[in-house]
Amino acid sequence: MRWGRWFLSGLIVLAIFGGLMRSSLGAIVEGTPSGNVATAVSSLTWSHTVPAGSNRLLLVRLVNINTNVSASSVTYGGTAMTALATVVSSAALASGVRASVWYLVAPSVGTASVQVTFSGSTRVGGGSQSYTGVSQTTPFGTSATSNGTATTTPSVTVAGGGGDLVVDILAINGAATGTVAAGGGQTAYSSSTGSTASDVGGAVSSKASLGPTTMAWTSGASSPWAQIGVAVKPAGLAISGTVYEDINYGGGAGRSLASSSGAGTASATVELYTSAGAYITSTTAASDGSYSFGGLANSTSYYVRVASASVVSQRTGATASLRGVLTYRTNAASGSPVAVTDYVGGTNPALVDPGSASGGAAFNTGTLVYSAGLSGTAQAVTLVALAAANIASVDFGFNFDAIVNTNNSGPGSLRQAITTAATLGGDASLVQSGRTAGVENLVFMVSNGSTAGGLRSANN
Repeated sequence: MRWGRWFLSGLIVLAIFGGLMRSSLGAIVEGTPSGNVATAVSSLTWSHTVPAGSNRLLLVRLVNINTNVSASSVTYGGTAMTALATVVSSAALASGVRASVWYLVAPSVGTASVQVTFSGSTRVGGGSQSYTGVSQTTPFGTSATSNGTATTTPSVTVAGGGGDLVVDILAINGAATGTVAAGGGQTAYSSSTGSTASDVGGAVSSKASLGPTTMAWTSGASSPWAQIGVAVKPAGLAISGTVYEDINYGGGAGRSLASSSGAGTASATVELYTSAGAYITSTTAASDGSYSFGGLANSTSYYVRVASASVVSQRTGATASLRGVLTYRTNAASGSPVAVTDYVGGTNPALVDPGSASGGAAFNTGTLVYSAGLSGTAQAVTLVALAAANIASVDFGFNFDAIVNTNNSGPGSLRQAITTAATLGGDASLVQSGRTAGVENLVFMVSNGSTAGGLRSANN
């Protein structure tokens, strides 16, 4: 596409959708963007209107040619904005590009000027956008950057979570700006000072997040580029935790993430349900197993569930076909996470977890048996009651050597455990609790009518 004035294509998109875009849980609302571009300048100014609304945030995203030049200050209506992140395509390169992001929490409602001062004269572009429904204390997750001197497929991956809105900015040499296109699901706006190697192009986009989120672009020519991505966090409360593998579980009571030195399981599916057991949304655990749901209501209870089949062992040789079982979880029904160590095998160790849910799914909160969307019993699920504060450490631990039922096959069976042990590598590094080190031991945790650590008396 041909780029025009900063955010011109974005204004068209926003008009089509009524001027507002929302995150996955409907908490964050984007306002109409504005901006400006100029050549051979050391400052840039444009007008921006902050609409009325609660929990406001203003973002300014900047690009410039020549990595020796950077933005030294940004103000809105005379109020100083804070630098969030900056990245360059490469150091000390006149044809290189720089991207930066600045922000202001709780900007005043109304119309005022954005004033940007640069450290030197160059070709620049800038854009501003307002948001409502954003956390005023922790508006962002950890920003991510990427860069290079030559590619046609720039991208950056951001560690988002349920309810987050991921935003990015791409700075790219003007020679490649003619055909830049955003990746799937991204609402994109763009601009350029021109189409020569002395020009700079800027492209920004947003995307509702359900976990680690990649913001991708495609350009028609390979040239220097720099990109920043960050998750904007919704107002309201949050539930967070970690899905992990207790690799060295040796039997008995389930072990916490800390006590087991657990390994986070990337890409596990974590789901959020109402207090009545109705599916709301899901997210994907990050590379360290962490997950979060934001923008949640105060004085409200939620269920959090892990789809057991999505948990993959972190040992060498692991495949998605190898199934582990729950060994530990926390319960935050009281408003604080409390260790649950006697649910080894899950809600009902003899049953198979039914898989990942989607819209319309629901379970009975008394039995945890699905009544819609899926068939079966949720095995790894817990209740969380939010009351005036975020709740962290809603954790779920899994193990792949535990035998928890007498089934002929499937998760928790002897057959599955033997298959898993024959497939996974790294035996020499195992130090299973109470077992011989350097040898993989299968752990029998089958209810037999007697009291045993890790098992509920109701099952014994």
